[in-house]
Amino acid sequence: MQSYEEANTQLTGRCAQRRKVANNTWLERRGGDIAVRLHDTDVVTYHDDGAITLDTGRWFTVTTKDRMNTFSPFQVWSEKGEWFAEHPGYHAPGAIVKAPFRDGMTWLGDHWDGIPTPDEVADERARRKKMRADIKAFIDSITPDEIVKRFNNPQGDCWGCMMFGTDDCLADHVDEHYFHLSLARRAVTDRGYVNPDVILSMILYDAERRNVVSRDLTDALRKFLVKRLITGVAVAA
Repeated sequence: MQSYEEANTQLTGRCAQRRKVANNTWLERRGGDIAVRLHDTDVVTYHDDGAITLDTGRWFTVTTKDRMNTFSPFQVWSEKGEWFAEHPGYHAPGAIVKAPFRDGMTWLGDHWDGIPTPDEVADERARRKKMRADIKAFIDSITPDEIVKRFNNPQGDCWGCMMFGTDDCLADHVDEHYFHLSLARRAVTDRGYVNPDVILSMILYDAERRNVVSRDLTDALRKFLVKRLITGVAVAA
């Protein structure tokens, strides 16, 4: 699939509004636009004026890249953790066809709109490096005693995490080394476990009975925080 016209030909008859095109992937009309939806994210949007928009929904995964590469004219890939997008089929003197990736970047027919500047890329690289180090230090600071205390006495939970699942507070939690039950629950739930409460019980058991910090907790926290906090331009996969 390379264009709005090709996408439009896929939506006809009984499938005029919606058609499954791959696992967990649907081609759907959005008013005058047509989107390739992976799970809950429109990863590729064909606009009726010919523009094409890419968006990961913050899911920087192999599957996201595959859907963008399969259902658009672009090549999307990562180098040393940084994402790029290129229109290999377009050639013109001075045209920027390869660009650092940013959610919402749009191909306007002969160039990209919404791509990061070189200064933004450099700033983002420095920010990501520091944030990764801060996340590691935060996770390394969690002790079995702290897990037991926070799990058994959740009154000290962050209100934003507990009630609203907001991301606005996460950087402060990392900076302040503020670990709490709701943060653990959000991280474990985000990993896609069928029953997060069972995993949380196992984490508490390991802390209480074995005096260890479970890998289920540390791996979930690392992935969750990296996904939520390491965003912007040249985003890490």
